[in-house]
Amino acid sequence: MKRHVNIAIVLVVAAGLGWLAYVRSGQIRTVALVPGEVVAGPAGEAGWVAWVQRSGDQSQLMASRRGGRCRVIATGPFSGLAVKGDKAFVAQWPEDPGLLAVSLRDGSREKLAPTGGEVKQIAIGGGTIYWLEWRDAALPEVPFAVAAGPVSVIRSMPEQSGSVSLVAIILPDEKLPPPRRLGQPAQVELVGADKASLYWLRQEAVGNLRRTRLLRSAPGHQPETVALEPGSRMAVLLDDAVLWTSVSQEAAPQGRHTAVKRQRLGDTRVEVTADWLAQDSLLIGQGGRAYAHQADMLWRLGKRRGEQRVVYSRSRRAAVARLIGDQEYLVSPEREGWIILRRPVTWWARARQVLGG
Repeated sequence: MKRHVNIAIVLVVAAGLGWLAYVRSGQIRTVALVPGEVVAGPAGEAGWVAWVQRSGDQSQLMASRRGGRCRVIATGPFSGLAVKGDKAFVAQWPEDPGLLAVSLRDGSREKLAPTGGEVKQIAIGGGTIYWLEWRDAALPEVPFAVAAGPVSVIRSMPEQSGSVSLVAIILPDEKLPPPRRLGQPAQVELVGADKASLYWLRQEAVGNLRRTRLLRSAPGHQPETVALEPGSRMAVLLDDAVLWTSVSQEAAPQGRHTAVKRQRLGDTRVEVTADWLAQDSLLIGQGGRAYAHQADMLWRLGKRRGEQRVVYSRSRRAAVARLIGDQEYLVSPEREGWIILRRPVTWWARARQVLGG
């Protein structure tokens, strides 16, 4: 009898410890406190996460490797950010303007190409680097009357160095105000790149309303519209598909909920893969996984309707959410700046977190 009691006690203790480990494995952890503003990022792959922060006139490229402590990699007037392997691609402006590759291991820099304006965003994929450049002056590629005003330009170059190509020229829409705070949509947002082209979003004003156009561009070709949706929308590029948010197909009244549409790369068919998401859901994804971050929940999205499931039933409101490897990174407001947080989204990542990895 005593033996059975002892076994029962051991099982209860083991179950309690297992439950405690499970709860701890899903806790949101602090990556960094940012006293100023987050200029770009977080961005990265499975091994590294990096971001650009600014306090006063000083910008810093920060990075952390596999959950380790963050550290300053380089300082300068940086903007824009993309990460490939152990390299960060940033832009320098207005001093010595240009696109740079910075080693996340030792901070060494290589200038890849000069730029003629401030680079707001950078994307890399398919062996090509793309960047969004804001230019105030005239451009030789456009007629004089248009070139007299401000313009955004998307340019590209091979990742391993080469000539710079023009991808697209975008005139600003004066009816749309610039974003006033972190997380608000810009008029143009780079989504990501596959082997052949770049996907990007453009916000457009139609009377007093706003709509979002998802485009696909390749150097030397005119941009092609993939989707046109009412309101401000988001998109992510995965290994095999592009996903974007839309008005709910089922909920009423319209505008209260969000749906997610999916198109396989190289295909024209569009499928609705999720619905009834919160209106302010943040769509995130990388590789083959996609999620919808809500202020009270995190959803894992599948390839078809009915496959979405809850990963966390509690969450935190965030201005920016990113999926990097098997971790979700959040940028949330603090009393005197911003805080960067992370939490695992897979069982293996949760196990690493319990073990301190």
